[in-house]
Formats: sequence, structure tokens, C-alpha cells
Amino acid sequence: MVFLFWFVGWLGYFLVFSVISLVFDSVFIYVMVFSGSHLEDDSGMSRVERLRREADTIFCRLEEVEERLEEARHREGSHWEDNTLEISLGSVDGDEIDLSLDLDLSAVENAQKRYDKANEVEEKLKKKEKVKGELVDAPSDPVSILVLAHLKKAKGDYPKNIALTLNQDIGVKRCRRCCQALKENGLLEKIPSGMLKRKNVKLKRSLETHQHHTYYTLSDTGSHLLRKLGQKETKKSYLYKYPESRKIAKKLKQKPHNPRKLQNKLKTNKKTIKIHLKAMNIAGLIKTNKPKNHDTNQQTTYKTTEQTNKILKKIT
Repeated sequence: MVFLFWFVGWLGYFLVFSVISLVFDSVFIYVMVFSGSHLEDDSGMSRVERLRREADTIFCRLEEVEERLEEARHREGSHWEDNTLEISLGSVDGDEIDLSLDLDLSAVENAQKRYDKANEVEEKLKKKEKVKGELVDAPSDPVSILVLAHLKKAKGDYPKNIALTLNQDIGVKRCRRCCQALKENGLLEKIPSGMLKRKNVKLKRSLETHQHHTYYTLSDTGSHLLRKLGQKETKKSYLYKYPESRKIAKKLKQKPHNPRKLQNKLKTNKKTIKIHLKAMNIAGLIKTNKPKNHDTNQQTTYKTTEQTNKILKKIT
């Protein structure tokens, strides 16, 4: 009887231990397979690391890569469909890696192209880390800020009319691209097709009209972004999001300028300067100094606000 109790107790212990071990193994496999440790490929390397690893491998096998490119250029094959050659090479770590080589470039140029792309991606990632809050979803074109502000006033409008109303030589195509990007990022919504009433769209002259264009209106997210623009953290993100605006702000921090002077100092066209100034004004980064007594010989100048000056000290 004592032996029986001992045997049952031992068997129970064994079963419990087996179940715990099985659960632990399952969780471990799930974490290894489905966790975000492999960001962009099976080896767990980021895109930047992978591009640099490919470039290093090409440089280490430079003669071999050049020979295979030259050989592919003198034979027929599927590689001419997209002008790329697919090969496998032993990496600097000893592993085999797959490469897509541009047939129009030399081995050195194929490697350099990867280094340049890695630097570009790395720069974008750094920039994205600095941009926080609501501005993360905003397009990189400052015209999008003008579009959002316009639609807050108009309640609804279509790209062609938005471009004409803004009167900044923006162009209908650019305005349409901004509207599409804002919609894709959830900052705008399309107004359903049908009849538009004047009370719903402020800029329409008639009381009621047929909708012949694609009309957009602010989403809740877009409205929230506009409300947040005046806050300090959003202003800081704005200056990281739009590098040209940051350059303008630095110049205006030193001394008030009009658009023409900014154009000369920054070597940028006047249209671009005006777009950035208008968007920066909406974001509360700058303020205007209009000529006194309506003097036509003087131009409107712009200067940064005190809060913008404090932000610039920290990010420069």
C-alpha cells in the first residue's frame, strides 16, 4: 500500500513536470517565431544593417561580382526583363545571401547604391523618431497644413478650388496629392457623393448644388491635429518634420525678414518660402510685422515667437 501511494505521487509529479515543460517550450517557440525580433528579414537584421551587409559582401567579392555581371550582360535570359541579376554570395560572416544586382551598374556602383540607400533609410528613421504626436501622420509636404486649415474654415472643398483659394501657386496636382495623402493617413474624409448644401460647405455660393468633384472634409483626427498645432511639443515636432521650415525659423530668430530676403539668404524660390511661412504661421511658430500706415514701399516681415526661439535653442 505504501508503495502504491509512492508510485501514484511520483507519477503525478512526472505528469505535472511534463505539462509545465511542454507549455514553456510552446511559449518559447511562439516568442522566437512571432515576436518582432525579425524586423524585416529572417535573420533578424534591420533593413539598414541588411543593406550594409550586402554592400560589404559585394566589396569583399568584387572581382567575382564583376565577372558575373559581365557574363550576364553577354547572354540572353530572364534577367533582361527587369534588368537585374539574381545571385547568391558567401557573406563576410560566412553565410549565403541573395543579391539583386543592377546590370547597368558596376560591382562598385551596386555596393555604393546600397550604402547610400542605408544612409537614407537611417536618416529617415532618425527623423521619424524625433517627430512625435499628431504630426507623425501628416504628409511631408507643408501644403498639407494649409489644406487642413482651409478645410477647417470651409468645412468641405475639392482640390482644384482649394488650390485656387490658397493662391500660393501650389498647383492642382500638388493639392490633389496632398488631399489623397491626408485621406490615406486618416486626417481627411471624403464627402459622400450627392447634393451639397450651403450650410455644410461654407464656400459654395448657391444654397444647394450637385457634387461634380471629389470633396474632402476634416476627420476627427485632422481636427485634433489642428488643435494641437499651437502646443510646444507639436511645434518642436513640426520643426523636425519640415527641415526647410527649421532653416527659415533659424534665420528669423536672428532677425525679422521678408520673403525676398529669405529667398536670397536660403537660395530657395520665393513660392516655397511663402508656403512655409504661411504653414508656420498656422502652426504658431512665427508672427507677422505688417508695414505701418499702409506704406507700399515696405513689405511684411516675419519673426519667430519667443516660444519658437526657446525650442530652437534646444534642437540646434
